[in-house]
Amino acid sequence: MALSTPRFLALGFLVGLVSTRAAQAQQAPRYVFPNTPQGKVLALPGGQILLASNVTGSRALRLHWLNAQGDTVRSRRITLPGTAGIGLRSVAPNPHTGTALIECGGRTVLLSAQGDTLWTRRLNVPALATGTPDGGFVALGEGYAPGASQFGPYWVKIAATGQQVGQTYLPLPAGINYRYPVGVVPAASGSWLVVQEDLATSPYAAYRAIQVSDAGVMGAQLVLPVSGYGLGSIAALPNPADGYLALIGSRVQRFSPSWVAQWPAPAPGYDGMRVAPDGNALVFMAGPYARIPEAPLGFPIGVGQVTPQGQQLYAALIDEQMGAIGVGLDIAKNTTGSLLVHTAVRQTSASSPTLLVYTLPAVALAANKAAANELAVYPQPATEAVTIRTAGLQGQLTLLDGLGRVMRELPLAAGQTEQQLPLQGLTAGVYVLRATDKHGRALSTRLSKQ
Repeated sequence: MALSTPRFLALGFLVGLVSTRAAQAQQAPRYVFPNTPQGKVLALPGGQILLASNVTGSRALRLHWLNAQGDTVRSRRITLPGTAGIGLRSVAPNPHTGTALIECGGRTVLLSAQGDTLWTRRLNVPALATGTPDGGFVALGEGYAPGASQFGPYWVKIAATGQQVGQTYLPLPAGINYRYPVGVVPAASGSWLVVQEDLATSPYAAYRAIQVSDAGVMGAQLVLPVSGYGLGSIAALPNPADGYLALIGSRVQRFSPSWVAQWPAPAPGYDGMRVAPDGNALVFMAGPYARIPEAPLGFPIGVGQVTPQGQQLYAALIDEQMGAIGVGLDIAKNTTGSLLVHTAVRQTSASSPTLLVYTLPAVALAANKAAANELAVYPQPATEAVTIRTAGLQGQLTLLDGLGRVMRELPLAAGQTEQQLPLQGLTAGVYVLRATDKHGRALSTRLSKQ
């Protein structure tokens, strides 16, 4: 299949939420695959990115290896056994061995670090998976336990040779009607399973981390401090001893190894998160939304990065098409930190799905936005008020709490280079301060109040 080339590389940055109708520069997709409903990407050792996709109704898994410039340096197809078309569900890395587990709906492939096929199996591996030091994988799925009438999550272990060597169903505690799997991440011993629980006695969901040993034995359980906020995904930092990052509602939150909540960073409008090899949280979005009543549906495609220290490097709207629908699929940043690849699917009501692959210069984009995104605020932490350098800003300053609620608004006075924002009456904690510069770019920074 012929691959399209980019027409231009201009990037447009989000100003506020995606529902605003500001003029945006657009990014052409680097690759376009018609009749393709799925596309997953994975950072490989050596700076390349693996792109996996499949055509509707086909039994062939399509693989492309992209270099640091986004060019395809190698491609191949793997035909999987079966009579019906496959459905690509996930690509899971094993950071200990460099292998990649590709799950295609009951048919699974394991690739070596060099891209060779180690084995293919008629094996249904849940989409939430992560590698283990022995070369295998653990995964989190959901289903009915043998002899049980309740539907809930289960933990499964896959050996490096492709055999399922363990499975454990997580019991439902008293008063819990249902558990929804969120993610599986490594811990000091075994694996932590993060599970959403629908409580029969509460309108909000509660979230629990459960430790499961390598043999499938459940251990300590801990309720996470995110009740009711909408925990979308969670991932370990490259060194699990540094803790975890989670996408919670409209923010990225860092947790310590013992799950103590640390800083939050805003990530409005995003519907997925991955952690890059450098520890940055990569957030992405793609999907229909209505700008104004009776307006046609738009299809925004956006990306963003948040550092392990909580700095939002940028939030960029890279493409948009009216009258189309779509879904955000996956994102990856290569190990050299120079390339960001995001996949999304675009479709109109009368067309087959088209996979779009965007290649972005991660270093240049992050550096430029980081320079523009600096808000000078002091003192930190603050007690009664903070002083903000307002030269080059316009509009107003907005202070939000960890839930994204507006706590303070301060109009900017013309001609002043500094202004004070009062904090009396606010509880101690971490807040987010937002502003807009004279070029219309959204700026944000964290503010800590004692």
